[in-house]
Amino acid sequence: MHSVLIVENRKKWSRIFSQGLGSMGYQVQVVDQVKQAEGLLERTEFDAVLLNLHLVTESDFLGERVLAAVVRYSPLTPSIVVSGYPNRLLNRFGRYQYQIYDLFSKGIDPNRFDLNDLFDAIECAIEDRAIVCKLLDILDSYLSEDECTSVRQELTNFYSYPGFQGFQPLTGFTNNTKRQTLGYMIAVLVSNFGSDAICTFCDIVRGLRPTDLKLGQELDQICPVSSRSSRVKLDTKTVDEIEEFIIGNDLRAALEMLHGINGYQFYAVPLLRQLTDLEERKRRGIITLDVYNAGLGQISTNILELIHHLG
Repeated sequence: MHSVLIVENRKKWSRIFSQGLGSMGYQVQVVDQVKQAEGLLERTEFDAVLLNLHLVTESDFLGERVLAAVVRYSPLTPSIVVSGYPNRLLNRFGRYQYQIYDLFSKGIDPNRFDLNDLFDAIECAIEDRAIVCKLLDILDSYLSEDECTSVRQELTNFYSYPGFQGFQPLTGFTNNTKRQTLGYMIAVLVSNFGSDAICTFCDIVRGLRPTDLKLGQELDQICPVSSRSSRVKLDTKTVDEIEEFIIGNDLRAALEMLHGINGYQFYAVPLLRQLTDLEERKRRGIITLDVYNAGLGQISTNILELIHHLG
């Protein structure tokens, strides 16, 4: 039975979430205070955490401490935020600083909230967690400390290009064990590039141990498809079409086109997220037009550097 920690200070919402998840067979634990949540996360491993970031009975955005506790004690546990202030969340933290798996707006009326989408997200998050936990067990048993360092460097090289540092490791936490280091790397990878990026991780490990057939067989059970070798070379026509979208200020079309090309999904996803966040912040009046245009310019530059560096 999978376990979910719910951190919610409003009784009506916590009842809706706990009853719904309980009816689906989840083991649910509900708390309404940050200290309670921190203590549970330190002592107990949950399959997912569902929380309201804006815990108004304590302090504005004090739920951030819950996200930090998840990263500190169990970085592979996905956090799903349900907030009445999602745009303030995006403006203050960005979505990926604390490995937030998904984000939902509560809306005004709890009775009109779509629980199905939320429960689908929780189910997917738990499935992804099972995969990465299995990968962590494999890597922890096979890799040395030096090989972990090599994997980290390979990930940095693979997900970066001039102007864009794609793989941003967690900071502010002391990694005392090899397993912690691997766990943090996997958490960052999945949070920023999705669960499909696990294939790239597997490819890099295969490259470190090309003659280790047993390790290769275990990795094949997680991801038999080579994502790194499948990245195609961008032809001139494709590059020209992407550049035309950029010139026409249709950055979403440029990124969606790039996302549809084998091996480039992992680069397009974070830029699409940045664009969506930027557009939402402009729509809500959180940023000025100058800041919005500067953000679009930076995304355009990143796309151009990406297609010319990799393509």
